[in-house]
Amino acid sequence: MSLLYPQSCAGCGRWDWRLCPDCQMLAGAEPNLGSLDNDWGVPTVPVWSLGRYGGPLRSIILSAKHERGQNLDGFLYQAGATLAVAAAEVLEPARQIWVVPAPSSWRRRWDRREIVPSVARGVGDSLAASLPGSRVRLAPALKLRVGRRSQTGRGSRARRSGREGAFSLVAEPPPGCAVVLVDDVLTTGATMREMWHEVGEPVQVGLVLARA
Repeated sequence: MSLLYPQSCAGCGRWDWRLCPDCQMLAGAEPNLGSLDNDWGVPTVPVWSLGRYGGPLRSIILSAKHERGQNLDGFLYQAGATLAVAAAEVLEPARQIWVVPAPSSWRRRWDRREIVPSVARGVGDSLAASLPGSRVRLAPALKLRVGRRSQTGRGSRARRSGREGAFSLVAEPPPGCAVVLVDDVLTTGATMREMWHEVGEPVQVGLVLARA
């Protein structure tokens, strides 16, 4: 079968694996703590990532986003669950926790090449298991405004300007709710910063697969 339909690992390129055991282990890597800076460069929100945006991790993310028919949902879900363990340690007690994914463009939704929802599902299920006193909800509370495009392939200046006013809040967190923001990659921070601007004070932590 592999001779007729050859495949290689999405992370390292090893033949006869969709995702080899070594690359699969990246989903369980110990998260690294960083921060999201505000408009004046002051750290405001702790942000956890599984590693730097490079090597096999970068290849896995790009494959999941751009290769049709490449199903890496299991990896993405496990990565989200791993990140949630770190988030649970810093979240303040709350009766409700919203896991808010970065919204995707209509084209990515149409092509069914969204990856953040799979990560967010892993985050939500893991938080619900580790924080039984809180009601955890996967909440797509943000949407991309009409006319806004993907950040893929854009430079840092274009990324920053491209995300100003890009999102609208379609569901407001209730009083006392803690919010966890989820995205795939933190590059300039423009996307997550705009998410934070829209959601506001309830945001307690951000989670990303990789940090550039």
